[in-house]
Amino acid sequence: MYQKEYFVPKRSGTLADPLLAYGVATVLHAIITYAPRQRANQFYRVSIVDSGAYYTIQLPESIREEWAEQSQMPHDLARPVLRVPKPKETAENTPKKPKPKKQPLPESAKPIDYNKVWDSIHKVNALIAAQRQTGRRIREEIAELRASNEDEYLDRDVALLIGDYRMQVEGIHNQAVRQWVQTLEAGHQAANVRAILSMFTTPDADWSAVAKAWAKEVKIKGVKPRLTASQVFNPSMGKGQNQPKANQLAINNENIYWLLEYLKAVGLFVAAVPRAFTDEGMRKTYVLAPADIELGRHQNIFKDFKHTLDGASISPIKADVLTSLGYAAAYLSYCREAKITDPDADVDFTARNTVQGFAVAGYVLLSQNSFTMINLSSLGLPPWLNDTVKTSDAAAAVQTVIEEHQTIIRPLNEKFQEQYMLLDTYRDFLARRSEALFAFCGSYGEYVVHTIPENPRIRQMSVPALDQIIERINLRRIDMVEVDPFDFVSTSGRHPGFHNIAYAIRHSTVIPQRQLARFKAKEKGTHKPLYEVRYGLGNNLRRKTASVSEFMGALAEFLQVYNAETDQVYENTSDDRKDNQEFGRGRYRSPVAVSDLDDVFTLIKACNNDVVLVCNMLVAYGYAATKSRQEKAASGSSEEDIGNDNSDERMDNL
Repeated sequence: MYQKEYFVPKRSGTLADPLLAYGVATVLHAIITYAPRQRANQFYRVSIVDSGAYYTIQLPESIREEWAEQSQMPHDLARPVLRVPKPKETAENTPKKPKPKKQPLPESAKPIDYNKVWDSIHKVNALIAAQRQTGRRIREEIAELRASNEDEYLDRDVALLIGDYRMQVEGIHNQAVRQWVQTLEAGHQAANVRAILSMFTTPDADWSAVAKAWAKEVKIKGVKPRLTASQVFNPSMGKGQNQPKANQLAINNENIYWLLEYLKAVGLFVAAVPRAFTDEGMRKTYVLAPADIELGRHQNIFKDFKHTLDGASISPIKADVLTSLGYAAAYLSYCREAKITDPDADVDFTARNTVQGFAVAGYVLLSQNSFTMINLSSLGLPPWLNDTVKTSDAAAAVQTVIEEHQTIIRPLNEKFQEQYMLLDTYRDFLARRSEALFAFCGSYGEYVVHTIPENPRIRQMSVPALDQIIERINLRRIDMVEVDPFDFVSTSGRHPGFHNIAYAIRHSTVIPQRQLARFKAKEKGTHKPLYEVRYGLGNNLRRKTASVSEFMGALAEFLQVYNAETDQVYENTSDDRKDNQEFGRGRYRSPVAVSDLDDVFTLIKACNNDVVLVCNMLVAYGYAATKSRQEKAASGSSEEDIGNDNSDERMDNL
């Protein structure tokens, strides 16, 4: 029982397992931290390691028997939620049903005022509405409002989950927290600690026997040995027929040992991100799945991560994407800051070595008063967060990519079919289908072309970001024979023809479309574009990927039209305009050579005839901006120029 390692079995295969692991690790850390000793300021490393069938909790030293009684265990490892319902109007002379009196929540557990959380949300929403009407800056006011109520803000989403009566968890959660405090105050801390240690001494410990032993020792009025299993903590244990061999028609709730529920409640505050989608009548709960993470480091990262969650609850798929990207950004920021503070710090920039992603449970409002769990899934981190990220500079480059993707994803609206498909494809990428990224980029490029007339400032993907991603992801299903798999992504690599054709796609789609939008908006110094916009070009090429010959034929057909239009426009331009450098700057385009087409054919062969992958990459690069937002800003370009290609190659080549 008193040892250095403890084991949390994965008995459900759902988010209940990591919730329990975080809860156990937090309690064990508290036992060591608050033990009577002269090292109060020492930092104690407690790690959670995924060992396959169970999580291993690794401690810096073995738990001592006397600590069960002598450690001053905190009362607020999990906080109760205080929700005061609004008074309802009743008809005159209508008798009121007496309601059972609720036990008061213990002050030492630091209850969260549910109504106060909502008041804070309403104040922030009012400030944002004022900004939209007056245009004044209110970011500082929002930051000040949150700073004055930091604890409630960090636990806001958990409180809104527990306090939502339709989740039917408030009573169970508060009862578990209340019993923790009651047993501690009644002098039964040692019994609680011994029960927890006994349950996780081995991966296959008999929890029922531990629960019975605890019940014999602790007898307090109002303290229940077993509580109803809530779907929030146990999404696979809903109300229904749960007997292996049913012998009667009965649909009952399942009961569970109360300390297990309490530990999951602790885990909910430590590693869960609940999100609500009011328009869809849906909820999701994300729980971080550990791989090998130190608890203190996790808490610091997760605290910063929670500050990035605003706006992530717009729609279910977008919430998946922004949750994954947000955690990746918070993780890299923590690692970079740790290296700046201590250059010799042992920091692992490879997020995949530390966490596996998120365990997710989805709930739908199937009746007026009750959410029902309908889906269990997992959510990965961006595939480029692998062992190629080894330095602070590499982490900074990846963070730039994440910021670009967040900026692109946030405006997408899941209610519209095209944007829904974009978000769904990007989520496939997060599910470790690396090639799905290029399908997303190609489809997003077409979306940009169609959207520019209504929104000229829409962001494109950037070539530098694509280079960063391809440099770091592993396209495992490609067996390169003659070339480095990623050599072609560099403009100075062995396949410049790939980029020359991407240049042709760019100058047939997004660039003339942006020029046309500015011309129609009558911006100063703008001219009507010289070339036609080729709508649907990317989709047409992607439809021709059934075979190498079909794709090369479609590509050759496009390039023939492209070169003909390029030569015709230049020949029909007056000599005065040809000599006018200001008129021609960035407007004339270069032709594409036959050798460029041969280069793409060689690349397809090197990729084992994977036409779909090469086509998606080509279209992705073709619709991408040649410079990132930061590079545009550094060069002094205006916001409207982002995504434009101001190349002078045409003038140089003629």
